[in-house]
This record gives sequence, structure tokens and C-alpha cells, in this order.
Amino acid sequence: MNYASLMLFALTSACLASASRADGTFPAPELVPMAADAIFAPPGFDSNDTAQIVVHGFLQDTCHKAAAADYTLDRDQKLITVTAQAYTYSGCWCAPVTSTFTRTIDLGILPIGTYRVVERDALGKIRSETTLPVAPSVSSAADDFLYAPVTTATIKRSGADNELVMTGNFSADCMEIQEVKVMNRRPNIIEVLPMAAYKTGTACQAATQPFEVHAKLPKVAPGNTLVYIRTLNGQSISLVEML
Repeated sequence: MNYASLMLFALTSACLASASRADGTFPAPELVPMAADAIFAPPGFDSNDTAQIVVHGFLQDTCHKAAAADYTLDRDQKLITVTAQAYTYSGCWCAPVTSTFTRTIDLGILPIGTYRVVERDALGKIRSETTLPVAPSVSSAADDFLYAPVTTATIKRSGADNELVMTGNFSADCMEIQEVKVMNRRPNIIEVLPMAAYKTGTACQAATQPFEVHAKLPKVAPGNTLVYIRTLNGQSISLVEML
């Protein structure tokens, strides 16, 4: 063990000892509000979707860990108030190492309309604001398209171009990727709809069929961008990166 490792071990041990109570137990972490770096409200939801918003931010040191974001929903006023949160752990030493967090908030099925999405500071003043549109549903089906069961997504960079790589598994041998629709209808939000289809003339047999599909991402304004991928299970995959 080198000198730096020994010092880190000694500091950590001393902190743990000083933070403990007289009975040897440790205080529970405290849930604290955080200022979000960005709150994204993807378009494309209708009145039979589970609407979602995405919260992204930074943790300033190793004593802060991301927690679920809190929100209130006033259906009458069509107002959603969002608060990013973190757990802070007591101790005498916190490394000034920053990290990012991304949290997706499920809002449930919302009535038709345009909702204000606001983030307020500790004094109640609005820090940021956006809108979440909910359109009328065009059918009784869960989704307008049959989405692929995407389980992982990464962004591959090649010079000035960005490519999204998605993988997953079909549970039957009669399904395939039909099309990947990519849209940039709001600043710094890229919607990705990986659409699946049944193979014609094929009897469905239960069988795991892995797939990998690539999609080129459009150019967007500099800054953190949400890549929002719809999936078969009604949820999503959210990637927030500087593109």
C-alpha cells in the first residue's frame, strides 16, 4: 500500500470513529434538496401514456449520493413542482469529487393539456421552468407504435458525429426492428422511437433473439442534452450528455 492509500485509509478510519455515537451506531443520512442542472420534459405523451420528466444534476462531493426526485402535481392548475434531492452522509472528510445524477419521474396517466413544470429554490422562487404537453390519445392501445424491448443504450462518438447504439432481446423469433425514428422537437431533447414489427409469414416461437440497432443523432445546441428512448415495457431509457 502506497503513502497516498495509507493516508486515505487513516483519514477514513478516523472519520468513521468520530462520526459514531456513544453506542457505536451512526446517524442516518439526511435527505436534502438539491439544485437541478436541468429538468427535461419530453414531448410525445398522450392521455393514455405514463408521462415522465427527467431531472439531471451534479453532486459536489463524495458525501452526497443521489436520491429519488420529489414532486407535487396539481391537476386542477396543471402545475408540476419538482425538487431534486440527495442523501448527505455525516463525517469529517468528504472528497471534493463531483459526479452526475439522472432521475426519471413517473407522473402516471395525465389528462389532456399543457402542464407547467417548475423548480423552486429554498425561498420558493422559480429557478427553472418548462412545459409538458399531453395530447389526446388516438387509440385505446397502450402506445401508438410497438416499441422494441431496448435494455441498454450508449452514445458512440466519431468526430463531430454522435451515434446511438441500442441493444436488447426479443422474446420470440417472429419480431424484428422495423425502424428507428429520431426527433428533435424541443431544444436539447432528442426523442428516439425504436419501432418493432412482426415478421410476415412467420409463426411465433418463444426464443431469445438479441438485437443491436444504431441511429445517428441530430446536431443540437451546445449543452446537456436528453436522449429519451421509448421502450416496450412503457418505460424509457434516459441518457443526459454534452453533445
